[in-house]
Amino acid sequence: MWLSLQPLLEDRFKLRFHRETKQLPVYSLVIAKGGLKLKAHSGDDVPSMSGRIGSGKASLMGMRTSMARLADTIGGYTDRIAIDRTGLKGEYDFKLDWAQDHPGEESVSILGSLQEGLGLAGPSIFTAVQEQLGLKLESAKGPVEIVVIDSVEKATLN
Repeated sequence: MWLSLQPLLEDRFKLRFHRETKQLPVYSLVIAKGGLKLKAHSGDDVPSMSGRIGSGKASLMGMRTSMARLADTIGGYTDRIAIDRTGLKGEYDFKLDWAQDHPGEESVSILGSLQEGLGLAGPSIFTAVQEQLGLKLESAKGPVEIVVIDSVEKATLN
């Protein structure tokens, strides 16, 4: 969609921008101490990933998924991007379930722990990634591409 909007914004608003890469807070996706719990994919299936969010619960299912794609997707459910630093080159199948109530929250609150213990809520995405996939999201600094607006003007008339 950006490719079709860009000429319009440049023409009507005299938008001028450039891209830069900056060192910003990210999550590093790494292998957890307990070891990998993902299943290596076997077969000729087409790579696929699907997610579902509703009633405070979220799930993500992937088949023949690379770690880079998994990290990129997980970053969409948190407050910053995630970068694959697992060193894994294969493709994997997985299912991940978590509570979507507090995206970006690394530690579970007392109330969250109580709700989870009573079966009223699931684990945070951070806990789920570690317990269900054997991976971990660690806070780090990393390269993030950003768009810098150089200039913009009031829209011209038709």
